Amino acid sequence: SALIRLENTQTQSQTQSQNLDNLQKKLKENEDSKVILSEKNSKLRTKRKTLEDEIKSLKIENIVHEIRQGLHDGDTCPVCKASYHHIEDMATFSDVDGKEEELNKLITELQKLETSLSIIDNDEKNIKSQIEQIRSSLNEIDSDNIEKELEKCRNYKINYNVYMENKQEKQTEADRIQKLIN
Repeated sequence: SALIRLENTQTQSQTQSQNLDNLQKKLKENEDSKVILSEKNSKLRTKRKTLEDEIKSLKIENIVHEIRQGLHDGDTCPVCKASYHHIEDMATFSDVDGKEEELNKLITELQKLETSLSIIDNDEKNIKSQIEQIRSSLNEIDSDNIEKELEKCRNYKINYNVYMENKQEKQTEADRIQKLIN
């Protein structure tokens, strides 16, 4: 029973070591994914800032264009209070809606990316927790002592089997002699 118990402990130790290796690989993969996603997140945030600035400029441009359309030569400008002199107006308003739609798509993509990063962070915390549990469990197991005890048990088992074979041979010889006597 001691041999079985020690062999089970040794098997559990090996299994936990394999689990630890697998978790460390997964942690490394998560860290690599996190770096890639963080870089993508940074680029998207920069692009978002640029788009927001473009939209702001376009809105101002459209407001100026709208004000200009209502002014005639000699009118006072409501913005700068100067006298308006005809300047060639833009023929059309800038397309703010297209940029805002692009911004909304970008924001949605950023939200998905941040969700993915959050999931990876949580997964990373769980993996680190599991790694700690396995390490503490492995630290409790004295592998050298188990090996020594296993060797003792195996030697005992071998010696016991030899003893039983000798006993069986002697019993067979005793039975043969008993038959001869009878």
